[in-house]
Amino acid sequence: EVGAFIQNDLWISQSFKLLAGLRYGEIRYDNRNLVTSARARQKNDATTARLGVVWKPMDTMSVYASFAESFQQLIGTSATNQPFLPTR
Repeated sequence: EVGAFIQNDLWISQSFKLLAGLRYGEIRYDNRNLVTSARARQKNDATTARLGVVWKPMDTMSVYASFAESFQQLIGTSATNQPFLPTR
């Protein structure tokens, strides 16, 4: 599994900060059935987003809200030896 992440924070006022980020992930899977010699290979990749906002109504308090996407690889194969597709 390989991934890279980039994020930027931007203060839009003294009380509000925006956060935005992107993540690229790649997962590779290689499986060989020792009985039948069938081989299943899988490579999935995705770029997902992250957004957030921070509200700082006073120096000693911050309120944070965020939204993020992800993907999950489902490792394995079906009965017909087809690899499962990842979920988002």
